[in-house]
Amino acid sequence: MSLNKTFKFYKRILLFLLLIFSFDIFLDFDKTNLCDSNSTLLKNKILGLSPSSSPIMLNDLTEFEWDKVYSFSPYTTKKDIYETIGLNFNIAKTVSEGMNHMMFLNRDEVVCYLYGYPDETKYYISLDCSFYENGIGVAHFDDNILFDVSTSDSILTLTHIID
Repeated sequence: MSLNKTFKFYKRILLFLLLIFSFDIFLDFDKTNLCDSNSTLLKNKILGLSPSSSPIMLNDLTEFEWDKVYSFSPYTTKKDIYETIGLNFNIAKTVSEGMNHMMFLNRDEVVCYLYGYPDETKYYISLDCSFYENGIGVAHFDDNILFDVSTSDSILTLTHIID
């Protein structure tokens, strides 16, 4: 094979690999955008509630598909979160007391991520302690989680109602 043909061959391989890499980056970016978009939709839906909305089902607040939601207790480590959800996800830091920290998954992909202090987000979501084991709460879409809606000090609170 001549030097020119060898160069063209490697150039094509390099171009092919670059296209695959670019496509992979695009897919990851698209998943991140989907998660951010769903998070914004859910936050807006929550903030649009009033105590007269009570009771409300979690399924009615979500306009995206999900099959499982995790809620993490204060100081749950990133390692424990990653082991629980089965994948690495961009977590800024672990949760301290009084924070929302919930991940909605659909087919083992994170589709919505709620995180932050109620003073900043203007809402707080409280799952009943019976859903927690070793600091991690899990609920499924089919659980039909029901919440009471209340407002105090300009913070909207969703409190899990247990039948």
